[in-house]
Amino acid sequence: MTSRNPFESPGVWLKGNLHSHSTESDGLRDPEYVVRWYVDHGYDFLAITDHRTRTIVDPPDGSSLILLPSMELDGRDESFDGEYHLTGIGLASLDRTESGTSLQAAVDQVKADGGLAILAHPHWLGVAPHRLFPISGLDGLEVFNVHCEGINGKGDSGQLWDHALDVGMTLHGFAVDDTHWGRPDAGAAWIMARSETRTAAGVCDALAAGCFYSTQGPEIHSFAIDGNVAHARCSPVADIRFVSQRTFGKRVKAENGEIEEAEFVLYGQERYVRLVCIDRDGRTAWSNPLPTAN
Repeated sequence: MTSRNPFESPGVWLKGNLHSHSTESDGLRDPEYVVRWYVDHGYDFLAITDHRTRTIVDPPDGSSLILLPSMELDGRDESFDGEYHLTGIGLASLDRTESGTSLQAAVDQVKADGGLAILAHPHWLGVAPHRLFPISGLDGLEVFNVHCEGINGKGDSGQLWDHALDVGMTLHGFAVDDTHWGRPDAGAAWIMARSETRTAAGVCDALAAGCFYSTQGPEIHSFAIDGNVAHARCSPVADIRFVSQRTFGKRVKAENGEIEEAEFVLYGQERYVRLVCIDRDGRTAWSNPLPTAN
């Protein structure tokens, strides 16, 4: 669950992407092009997550872009004979890895270096819920990955996220574009972090606390649980969903035109509620889960 509600926290909203690639691994654009693209498109922070290597590049002259030292670790976990990918965000000194044999070991490596460990595109890789539950130290998973959605429609990992939350895992949901520059996916999903300072440390602190929301375009203006009522306000959308474990939750659809707010009176058994807002073009915004009093 989020430990800091971004809609009730001090700070500034910063736009960022936490999964991108350059020619230092399997991307088609060099690192200088990558950072310039995100600067030109109004981003405040960026993680270049090349495979098994930490790409070092300076922001363009005159830019205030915050670069988070990062990489994508990958391998095949022998315990479940399945592939894993993990982004390590905000690394201190880890600059190169080899193909691994354990997801847990990769998470431990990232955490030992002071980074955030985010499971990348788990639906696309076919990570089963019961394989995820024993993993400790994960900060979150990619609830949506644009690149994987474009490959075969498996970019949405919301169902796996709910399975993990249902068994008590504390995971935040990150939407990323994961651009490799061969598809029109750059800029199609991003993070809005509520950071107390416009610094790398401030951004990483916000991300670790779940003090952000993810989006493809819709804006979430507020989301909170007051007693037994969850209430949300957002930019005009066609569909607002309050998502909880198993059968619990509520969907509010616009009858005519669009809606900008909705509420959900809890049944009393919900352990968390997260928000999903979908506009008329199918673009989605996701909040992190808020704990209930139950």
